[in-house]
Amino acid sequence: MRKLMRWGLLTAICEIIVYLTLSVSYLKHGGRGSLFAVQDQIEDQQLQRASLSDENVLSQAPGNQRHQDSEEKMILFWFVPYGSDRTVPLEYLHEINNVTVNNNDKEIFVDSKICGNCRLAFDRKLISKSDAVVFYAHDVKRRPQDLPQNSLRQKKQLYIWWVQESTAGVPFRTKAVPDFFFNLTMSVRRSSGVHSPYSTLPWILKMLWNKKHGRDIMHFIAKEKDVTLTDPESLNKAIHSVPVNSFGAANTELHQMNAELKTLLNYKKGLVAWIVGNCGNIPSSYLRFEYADLLRKYGLKIDQFGGCSGVPFPVASRWDPSFNEVLSTYKFYLVFENAYHCNGYMTEKLWYNALYSGAVPILFGPHKDDVSAVLPPKSYIHAEDFKTPADLVKYIYYLDKNVTAYAEYLEWRTWVKFLDQNGELLSNVESDENFEQLSKEQRKTILKYLNPTPSGFCGLCRKLHDRHNSDIYTIKSVNDWWEGTVRRECMDIHLARKQLASKKTIYLFLLILVFSQFLFGCLHMTS
Repeated sequence: MRKLMRWGLLTAICEIIVYLTLSVSYLKHGGRGSLFAVQDQIEDQQLQRASLSDENVLSQAPGNQRHQDSEEKMILFWFVPYGSDRTVPLEYLHEINNVTVNNNDKEIFVDSKICGNCRLAFDRKLISKSDAVVFYAHDVKRRPQDLPQNSLRQKKQLYIWWVQESTAGVPFRTKAVPDFFFNLTMSVRRSSGVHSPYSTLPWILKMLWNKKHGRDIMHFIAKEKDVTLTDPESLNKAIHSVPVNSFGAANTELHQMNAELKTLLNYKKGLVAWIVGNCGNIPSSYLRFEYADLLRKYGLKIDQFGGCSGVPFPVASRWDPSFNEVLSTYKFYLVFENAYHCNGYMTEKLWYNALYSGAVPILFGPHKDDVSAVLPPKSYIHAEDFKTPADLVKYIYYLDKNVTAYAEYLEWRTWVKFLDQNGELLSNVESDENFEQLSKEQRKTILKYLNPTPSGFCGLCRKLHDRHNSDIYTIKSVNDWWEGTVRRECMDIHLARKQLASKKTIYLFLLILVFSQFLFGCLHMTS
């Protein structure tokens, strides 16, 4: 009898291990099996080759050290972004030190240690003097006849293909642009020639550092954009309009916490906020509404704002500092992107609505690998880390009732103490007294995620300065790179749904398997 019981238990354990191994492999490769795993490896190799010929050219050049150049490099925008908004480049500059904007034509001048010395201009007559010409992908596709003639192109000039959307949002299928027209790509993907995320963790911390020292970068950008700021009385009304979360625990465990975290935690009154305006313009955006409905089904209270709910957010512009002030009263923010697993696609919802505001982001849509590459553990919650939406809801309410556990998701904000007078990571941070008191793992994490690598137009400026005359950049086909190396579920909503469903199926199957083996053991005990 005992031998049978041991045999049954051993069989159950072996089968569970086998199924767990298979399911992990299955989910890792998008629920497509080992044949597709090999195909994924091939795509990864293609992606690496693409980045080798594009992104990593400078890092291979001999003697390529960062330095401050007095020579000004000119970056020309052939098309004004979004039709007429000349302040858009400010959003993706990711620098504030020694940055000025010309009030007349909105030309941007930057001369900082990390970026170099650059002028961002919009006058097409300057093309012959420009070191780089930036073409926004939307306009390239819509107006290919308006591209510059070959006779205007300078020998050492770089043509930059720029986009801030996902591949699902901007499929670039056009034959109007010849191969080898562009020299570099610039997008949210890390494999781009110039990585241009919506933000970075060092930039968010730099913004928080500046705000702490009386320089609100949001206010600076809002001023350049001519945004009408919310007056104090209206802001007070907006904050009071946030529904009070009656389930949260009282903040009685804050006496040992960082003073700034304590202030932020005492400011919290709402539970979950969600601002959403794209109601289904992209097929994959439907997935986020389906998942949000499941969260509501299992009892999560969500305060939804935006065009899809009919309830406007109390502050109109996201560049108005009051916008973040209101969001900071919430404990969590739903970062539900309108694209599923599209390479590198994480927008202002994550960086500004959640992280900068001080609401813990709950992510759905971005791939876990993309998120973990740019954000440390315990700075966000990812929906795919939970077996079911119900489990996620339980965890949210657990954090809501446990102040200490919740505060761990805001601990990264205290890293501002490791920044110098310019908001950069201390050059001698490893010998800093506060840094030495941290655990080895904490120190390793900070050094990994606070590495001040230039990105956006700061990154492009730096690349122009560090570039050698012998550096040759060529992209045969933007089409092949943009769509040929993207995860398949990004462009296929049916595959995305299968992946989401397969996770539930596998977990249910494992549960049934364990239960059946338990019954099997019980039957042998009674026989």
